[in-house]
Order: sequence, then C-alpha cells, then structure tokens
Amino acid sequence: MNANMEPSPVAVCDFYRGDRDSISPPPKLDLSDSDDVTDPIGKSLEVKDNDELGSCSSSSVSRALHPKGRMLFEGVFPPGFDEMEELRVFDESKHLQLEEPFATHDLKSLGYDDSEEHGLSTSFAISDIMRLLSDEGVDCARAEIDRVKPTARSTDRFARVIRGATFRSKFLRDLVHSTKLTNFLSEVVGTPLVPHVMECQNAHLNLPPLKVDYSKPVDKWHHDTTDIVLVIFLTPEDKYTGGKFEYIVDPVDQAKKLIKSGNIPKHKLRQLEHQSPGFGVIQQGWRVMHRASPVLSGNDRITLVLSYYPSIPPTREGCQKLSNTWNGPTVDPEVMVLADWARFRAWRAARMFEVWTDMKDEAILAAFWKLVDFVKTCPYTEDRELIRDLFDASIASLALPLDDATEQTQVIKRVVECVKN
Repeated sequence: MNANMEPSPVAVCDFYRGDRDSISPPPKLDLSDSDDVTDPIGKSLEVKDNDELGSCSSSSVSRALHPKGRMLFEGVFPPGFDEMEELRVFDESKHLQLEEPFATHDLKSLGYDDSEEHGLSTSFAISDIMRLLSDEGVDCARAEIDRVKPTARSTDRFARVIRGATFRSKFLRDLVHSTKLTNFLSEVVGTPLVPHVMECQNAHLNLPPLKVDYSKPVDKWHHDTTDIVLVIFLTPEDKYTGGKFEYIVDPVDQAKKLIKSGNIPKHKLRQLEHQSPGFGVIQQGWRVMHRASPVLSGNDRITLVLSYYPSIPPTREGCQKLSNTWNGPTVDPEVMVLADWARFRAWRAARMFEVWTDMKDEAILAAFWKLVDFVKTCPYTEDRELIRDLFDASIASLALPLDDATEQTQVIKRVVECVKN
C-alpha cells in the first residue's frame, strides 16, 4: 500500500469552502472517448462558515470532516425512515480492528488490458480477506442488525434485505463514515475514497431467508453498480457451510459468456475462505463478476455491504443512470432514492467543476454554489418535476455564451449532461 497517498475525506458532505490557492493542478481530463466519458465526478463539498468543521482547504480533495453521523444535507429522514433510538455508540478505537489483506489483485490479473483501465480511478480489482471489525465491533453490529431486522424486505433477487440501513441505525452510519476505516480502505484500493454520496447506498444488509433453499445461490452472478464495494461477514463459520464469496478471473464481458455457457473452468473461479465475523473483502465491484454460492447447511449468513466512491473524478464509472442501481419500490422507495440520486448527480457536477476547471468563470462559480445548495437542501420527495426544476435552476448560469473550443467548455457540457441524465 502507498504510505504517501494523501488521506481521504471521510464523509459524504465535505462541503466546499472555496479556497483553491493551494490546489495542485489536476491531471488533464481526457475527453477523447465520448462513449466512456460520462459525468466524471469525484467528491468534496463542504458547508461554508460552519465552525464545527474547522478551517479547511480544498487541497488534497478537501479534507474537512463533518460531525460523525451527520446527514448529507440539511433536512430530515425520508418518510418511513425515522431514526430509531440510539442504543450503541460507534467508537473507532473499540469497534475497528484493521489489518491489511495478505494481497490485493489488480485489473490486469483479471485479464483487463491497458485500454480497459482507461479512465478508471484505480487499477485495483479485489483484495484478499482482511480483518476490519473487532469482536466487540461485531457484537455491536449484530445487535444493531437484530434490532432493525423487522424492516427487512424480500425481492426476487434478495431473500431478505435492508437498504438504506444508515437511516435505521446511527451505529452503522457512524461505521460507514468512520475516518479511520475510510482512510484504511483508500490505502487498500490505492485511491482516496469517500462513503457513497447516495446515503441509501451507504449500508446494505443481506439477511438469511426465513426458509432456506439449499439449491439456490445466496446471490446470483453479478457486477455492482457502485464503484467500490466492501462486504463484511458477520456470522461465525460454524453456523453455516457454503455461502462462499466467489469471483471469476476474467473481465466482466468475458465472465458473462462463461456464465451463459454454464461452464466456468476451475482455474477461472476464485473462492474466498475464512469468512469469519469481522472479516471482509473490498473490490472495484463493477469490474469484478462475483456471487455468493449456495448455503449447504445452516441458515445464519449475514453480510453488511458498504459502498464507496472515488474522491478523484474518474472518467468512467459503475453507474450512469438511476435505473441501473434501482432495486424496485419494495426495497428502494422512490421517496428515498430519487432525492439521493439527484444529490449524487449534483455533487458529481460540482466536484467536476472543482477538479477539472480553474473555477474563475462567473457562470461556473454561479452554477457551482447553486449545486452545493441543491446538495444541502433537496428534500426527500417523489415529485420528479420539483427535483428537475431545482436541477435546472442550479445550472441556469451555464447557458451563457462560452468558447466551444476550450477544454473548460467540454467540462461544462459534461456537467450539463450529468444533471440532465
């Protein structure tokens, strides 16, 4: 791991303060492949004049931290997600036990070539199993999961699942937003990370079915729609057999062909052992085809899935449309996911301006601050027209005449595409 890598921001609401004097020049934005370049955005915005955050520079991807567990915006929980009583307080010093994986594997080890890595935030593919939570951390996480289990739902894909778990448990929200954990994972992955900007993506709980079917995999072969995904195992290995995390040693497109053929050669299949409580695996999930194999005995396999996003804008990303990541109204009610997606798009657009432009054009500055306000104030609502109107108002200044020949104008066009998507 790179000990010299800049520490990452650790929260989804690092609102921008506007100090660009100390920002090192970003790498040149490559807009040569319009099919691949879709609303590139990394992350950082922060609340102006908020004494709780302390002084801050946007250098090194804006390191200002918000109070642990604070919501992304100045609003309330989605309807039906009122925060439950806080029974356990997350403590990094007690509940984390971070141990580096024995090895990590890059995209080339899965068969990707240089052209397929173009535009990604990191060449990292997947880690070996690593320790993440202490025994006490596991006990607290399990207790919190037991408390929120009544909110679980079932779908065709998931036997029992809880999405938006950080709306249900402050302990889990503070775990996701942990400075120590996020910086550790950034080192493993090789690029600064932040908890995913969509709060409903931050923590996802996979629970055992009420009636187990030993013939079916726990989860089908798939690749993720969030860029970086951490899976934490929370069940003692003597409580079940099978249910192993598996992945295919091939690029996603080739892996799909193997799955369709019904014949995956043994040398192409990797199965992770030692799925003990508190251990986990992190991956660039949209570039790795993976699944959980069938449980063979027992029925207590529980995993906590946390999603992260690169701080430095990638020009290729795992999800470009809400429909790609929406799991249906049963587990992703529109009143939750529409606003979260909209804030994500606005945040990406604002971050794009911050990193890929000089932030001196008046039209850009006006749009930037309106996008920041949108991220902070967009309400949870099913009113698509309201969200669209707020978005349009955020970028109204970009209608000013601009020199179409400049790279900055290309960025502006991408931002407009981002918020219109």
